[in-house]
Amino acid sequence: MLNTIRSFRNFAAFNVAVATIAFVAVAAEAEPGKKGHGHDAKPDTQGAHGAQGAHAGGHGDHSSPGGMPGDKANVSRTVLIIAKDTEFNLKKIQVKDGETIRFVIRNKGELLHEFTIGSHEMQKQHQAEMMKMMEDGHMTATSMMPGMKHGHGNSAMVEPGKEAEVIWMFHKGTTIEFGCNVPGHYESGMKGDFVIAGSV
Repeated sequence: MLNTIRSFRNFAAFNVAVATIAFVAVAAEAEPGKKGHGHDAKPDTQGAHGAQGAHAGGHGDHSSPGGMPGDKANVSRTVLIIAKDTEFNLKKIQVKDGETIRFVIRNKGELLHEFTIGSHEMQKQHQAEMMKMMEDGHMTATSMMPGMKHGHGNSAMVEPGKEAEVIWMFHKGTTIEFGCNVPGHYESGMKGDFVIAGSV
């Protein structure tokens, strides 16, 4: 067990180093004050992530041409997402235009994970933001700092052994995917595609 924990720690450290190099260009291109969401010191019961000071950049209101946060009363089914330390249990999820789905994200790994719904471009923007959070010490490879929360209508952060949920209403418009944007995880294969077809 000790060797397993050490190997996961080494894996996480390697991924953080790789992600730092990979995302430096993305972070450099981010324009402060555009389509961002703030970080503040107060924890938010709705799941917004807090931090000290203000930070602009990110991915706006978290809706996208492929859908928007859904209403629990309209949920048609629940999909279980298992987060392991290098992959999700699903690589492709079939959904219908107009369908509202409750995603339950269960972290069965030993590292911190995230589940985010959005376009490929949105995932990339969020990766730069997550890298900044790690560099600023607001999160580690295994946890968020005490009092910190992170989550939006399209995403949830899940610590090892815990679970969270995201409710999303899908509609046609663009290609969207799901991914874990903790530094290095998306590049290691923690991502998948939504196939939106038909109508409810």
